[in-house]
Amino acid sequence: MRSHPHYARVVPALAAVVALTASAGCSGDSPASGSSGATGGSDADEPVTISFTWWGNDERAAITQDAIDAFEVLHPNITVEGQPAAFDGYFDKLATTTAAGDAPDVITFGGAYVLEYAARGALVDLADVADQLDVTPFDENILSNATYDGGVYGVPTGGNAGAIIANPALFEAAGVPMPDDDTWTWDDFADIAKKISDASPDGTYGAEIRPPDMIGTWAAQRGTPMYTADGEVGVTPDVLADFWQMTLDLQESGAAPSAEITQEVVSASPEQTLAGQGRAAMVFGYSNQVETYSTASGQDLVLLRYPGETEFKRTGLSLLPSQFYGIYSKSEHPEAAATFIDFLVNSTEAGVIIRNNRGMPGNQEVLDAISGDLGPFGDLEADYLARVLAEADPSPMPPQPAGGGIQDDLTKRVFSDVLFGRTSPEQGAEQWIQELSDSIASA
Repeated sequence: MRSHPHYARVVPALAAVVALTASAGCSGDSPASGSSGATGGSDADEPVTISFTWWGNDERAAITQDAIDAFEVLHPNITVEGQPAAFDGYFDKLATTTAAGDAPDVITFGGAYVLEYAARGALVDLADVADQLDVTPFDENILSNATYDGGVYGVPTGGNAGAIIANPALFEAAGVPMPDDDTWTWDDFADIAKKISDASPDGTYGAEIRPPDMIGTWAAQRGTPMYTADGEVGVTPDVLADFWQMTLDLQESGAAPSAEITQEVVSASPEQTLAGQGRAAMVFGYSNQVETYSTASGQDLVLLRYPGETEFKRTGLSLLPSQFYGIYSKSEHPEAAATFIDFLVNSTEAGVIIRNNRGMPGNQEVLDAISGDLGPFGDLEADYLARVLAEADPSPMPPQPAGGGIQDDLTKRVFSDVLFGRTSPEQGAEQWIQELSDSIASA
C-alpha cells in the first residue's frame, strides 16, 4: 500500500484528467478559503436554525455531527439540526417533504437528483449566495453535473470512482489467487467468482451483484455511455441485454447468490450486504466505500479495477462527484445554509474531520490539509484513484440529465424481473431504455 506522498500526486492528476480541482492555490483572500469558511449575508448576526439531511451509517453520522459542532463554534449564531437517514427510502422521503414545502435547508444529493430538483425550482442558484459559498475551487466539468439552465445548484462533497471491493481472506480460504486487475476480462471475473463459490462454505459467494453500481461502467467500456451530451439515453439495447445476461449467468452458475438472496440485499446498506457480512469475495461499489465494507466485515478489503479494460480498450471509469450539497429554495435562511456548506467543502477544519468519508475533497487546500492524516483506507483509496486516473477515459462522461433519477430504481426492478425469469434480457433492455427515455423527456 502506497502512502501519503503518492496521494499528493493524485491532486494534479485530478485536475489534469477529469478536472475535479481547480488549478493549485486557492487565494487566501477568497471569502470561502482558508480555515474559517465564508461569512456575511443577512444571517451573519441573527440567531438562526437550519436543518441538514444526509444518508449513511452511524460512523458517518458521528463524523458529520463533529463537523456540525466545529461549525457552530465558529458561527455561534447558527444552529444546525442534523437529520441523518438510511439510504433506503431517503429520496422518497425527500420528495414528500419537498412536495409539502418542508424540506431541510441543506440537502445531500446523489446522481441526477440535484438536476431534477433544480428543474423543479426546489433549489437555490448558488450564484445567489456567492458571498457565503465559494464554488471556484471546483472545475466546471464537475460542476456541470449540478448545472441547470446556466445556474449551479450543487457543490460536490468529494470525488470517487467505481471499484470492485474484494476480500483477500475469502480468496485465500478458497485457494483462489487474487486477479491481475490490469488485464482480467469479464470471463475471468465470472470464472474466479464461480471458483470461490464452489470452494467456500454454503452461504459464501464469489461475487455480489449490484447492477446500479455496475451498469454505467459496463456501458462506457463498450463505447455507449449511459447518456449523450444532449441529455438522451446513449446505451444501446444489445449492450444492455448482454449486461442482463451476464448477471443471469453469474446467478445460474452459482458464482453469485440466488435470485431470492440477491433481491434481499441489492438495496441494502454496505453493512447489510453479503460483502459487509464477510460472505462475498467481491462486490461492486465505489472507492470511498472500502472502509465501510471493511469495518462491517471485520476484514481488510482491497480495491480492484473493473474487468474488461484491456478487452474493450476502455476503462469505463472516471472520477465522479460522490454527492452534492444543495440549498432548498424555500429555506428561510439560505445565507446561513450557504455558510454551512462552505464550511463543509472549503474549510480545513471540516476537512480534517470528514477526510474522505464523502469522497476525496475537491478543494486543493483541504486536500493538502488531510494528506498526512488519511489513514490506511484513505491511502488505499488514493492509490486506487491514481491508478484509475492514469488510465481513465480522456473526457468525462456526460452527466445524468434531469429525469434520470429513476435510473437506480428502474435498474433494480428490471434486474429483479430478469433474475426471476419474468422477462428476458432483451425485453428488459428495451423496457429499461424506453422507461428512462420517457422520464427524461417528461422532466
